[in-house]
Amino acid sequence: MENVLELLKTNWKKYSLITLVSSGISSLVAYNSQDRKDSIAEMGAYNKYVTELIVLNKSPDNRVKLAEYFSTVSPSCFSRYYWCNYLEKAKQEKKIFDENYRLLKDSLLRFEERIDSKSNPLSFRENFYYKDLKASLDRTDKIKNEPLQSVTTQTVAQPISSKMIYFQANATALDKAKELAMKLNDMGFKIPVIENMSDDKGQKTDIKTNELRYFNTEDQEIVQQIFETINPLVDNNLKIIFNPRYSQSKNIEVWLK
Repeated sequence: MENVLELLKTNWKKYSLITLVSSGISSLVAYNSQDRKDSIAEMGAYNKYVTELIVLNKSPDNRVKLAEYFSTVSPSCFSRYYWCNYLEKAKQEKKIFDENYRLLKDSLLRFEERIDSKSNPLSFRENFYYKDLKASLDRTDKIKNEPLQSVTTQTVAQPISSKMIYFQANATALDKAKELAMKLNDMGFKIPVIENMSDDKGQKTDIKTNELRYFNTEDQEIVQQIFETINPLVDNNLKIIFNPRYSQSKNIEVWLK
């Protein structure tokens, strides 16, 4: 009997130790798993921030400065490696930009010298070209001298280039659909082929109202931007339709009557 009790006592200690170790390992694995998820989420937010920062800053000088900064302070060695590669690309883009800027200024200076001398007036075509050069230099000057932009709550809400906007329109609204699609495309949205809701035999689907449809609450801010942009162009009678039944869809749709 004593041997049996001693055996049970020994086995109980073993089982207790195994249970304790297993519990510790499980907790450690769970902690590491959660920590990894948090790290991935944090890295995703960081990458989104710096990407928006680069997009906001169109000046090559500012992009070089940002690349130099992030190539040294990025949290991972992979990020620093890619930032170093981008830095070289940004320097090349700056070199090309500066050369084009110099050529623009030189060309404009030659025209202005002719205008000041009044001995060799510009032809109609040259005058047109001179005005175009001046406008190009003004735009380039604006980009070159813009201050370093920061990401704010307003800029973060800007549409992302991967968001697709699908247009469906009655035959009578196709021209308007093309106009709105070009407007949204300029904002950075991707616009697939506009779907003509008519065929040779007539109307396939009679769209009764102008609608802006979305299916995910996370798109609410983007939808509001789209609404404010195109609603005035359809006589302010655009309706926003939210349908969570199709939440698996990541699309945004514009229906035009």
